[in-house]
Amino acid sequence: MHEAETFAERFSRLIKERGLTDTEVASLLGVSEGAVRKIKRGDTQSLKLHGALRLAKRLSVTPYYLAGEREPRARTRSRGAAAQATPPEALAVAAVEDLAAKLEQVDRRLNARIEHLEAEVLRLRGRRRTGSG
Repeated sequence: MHEAETFAERFSRLIKERGLTDTEVASLLGVSEGAVRKIKRGDTQSLKLHGALRLAKRLSVTPYYLAGEREPRARTRSRGAAAQATPPEALAVAAVEDLAAKLEQVDRRLNARIEHLEAEVLRLRGRRRTGSG
């Protein structure tokens, strides 16, 4: 049981269990390998939300669990339309994960548009230098 783990201990254990390298984790989080080592040592407990969500997904845990909490458990109700109720924390995590996925999509589209515009600027600069256009 891993009940009394610090964030750094849980972070390190999950990464080791999944066989991830510091380089892979750094890439997922969008930080340097040195920053990953700092997190593992407990020198920092701050992760950017977007990176933490990606890491939690890659580690197959909820961000709630990665942050050091016990996994939220569904509560069983007596007979009725809903067999289980989801704890508010789990609903919040699901909403944040959904938002993060949408932000990733927007980020990809914006990056593609920026690349397109940069290429267009280079093309236009080339036309201006050659006098064509």
